[in-house]
Amino acid sequence: MPFKELKIKIILIASLVVISGVLLYFYLNRADENKDSVSDTRTEKKYTDDELKKRIPVEIDSLLFSFGIKKEWIRDIKSDKKNEKALQELWFAKDAAIPLDLGTIGVTNNLTNMLRYFGLEGIINEDPKTRNVNADIYFKKDSLKKTVGVLRLTYNDKIKRDASDICIILNNISDFKSSDLNDVLNSPESFSVVLPLTNDKSDVQSQIINSKKDFILKFSIGKEDDVEADFKSGQEGSREWRAKIKSMSYEFAKAGGIILENPVKDFVFEDKIKDEFQKYKMTAYKDTIFMKFASSNIDEKKIYDLFSHIISRTKNGFVNNFYILNLTPAEFTFLDKEITNLKKRGYKFYSFKDMVKKMTAPIVKASNLPQNENPQGVKADSLNPVSKTLQKKKK
Repeated sequence: MPFKELKIKIILIASLVVISGVLLYFYLNRADENKDSVSDTRTEKKYTDDELKKRIPVEIDSLLFSFGIKKEWIRDIKSDKKNEKALQELWFAKDAAIPLDLGTIGVTNNLTNMLRYFGLEGIINEDPKTRNVNADIYFKKDSLKKTVGVLRLTYNDKIKRDASDICIILNNISDFKSSDLNDVLNSPESFSVVLPLTNDKSDVQSQIINSKKDFILKFSIGKEDDVEADFKSGQEGSREWRAKIKSMSYEFAKAGGIILENPVKDFVFEDKIKDEFQKYKMTAYKDTIFMKFASSNIDEKKIYDLFSHIISRTKNGFVNNFYILNLTPAEFTFLDKEITNLKKRGYKFYSFKDMVKKMTAPIVKASNLPQNENPQGVKADSLNPVSKTLQKKKK
């Protein structure tokens, strides 16, 4: 083939490639434009202006409620006669008081997503000194960006959300398959697990310890004929139980804590066990620190029951709540996903180790409290092993 003909063919091929690229570019842009048009058309057909005037204020209130903002903290400033006329002519104008512990980024991000669903946008400004936020809301299609509504978020140091600190301990981790266990241990959420102590679960022990996830040890006190009891009542003089504590303390020195179950109510022996663990710098706690929670439901409904229980206790003034739970892998997955909804409202989740560390100082100071549940949600002597001794000294 002559060189001249080859050159012409190369030029033609290159031209076709360029033309194809240009056509593809315009086709994709056209497709995006059509997609946007369809989306906007749906929004316009779905909601009239009158419907939006009624719905948007309700949606904003609902959004604020999801962050633990109470109804009485939200003020309608549209009807406030002191405000300028322009404000009174808007569709809506709200001023929400927010507590100091609530960051506005999460609220404004949720607000932006909600507005876009309805074909609206917001110009959001934050005061660098007060951190207060002002959002001017307008229609996305309006090139003039005429404001149809206003939302103000104003910090107030005199208000506080109904929220509490939660510690969740997964009790039946040894029943999980290796893959499910791995998913649990890789969760970024803060919680603890009960470490299985039987020889046939050594592989589970290794997986938990290597994951660096906080774990606790759980022991039971039973009668002499109770073969499943870890410590047997009436054998205080035996060296065997002391040797067991020493061995466990060295082998699992990184445990977040020790839990003692005492159904036989041998409190004298229980105190001796606590003191023995204390010799090895291991702290033992009564299982009565855990909230009593039961649900006949399974899967998602069981988790919703748990959340309702947490919210109910919080409203009753309990600010520190411990839960030990048996969950299926599916239930844990749902809990892990939905826990965000409580965290949005101000609830904080801790591992057992961190929860106890956070509470130890105030509990020690509260050593003169009576032996019933204090406002922090646990018994003083069950969480702080020395408080009982301090009380006796005061007497």
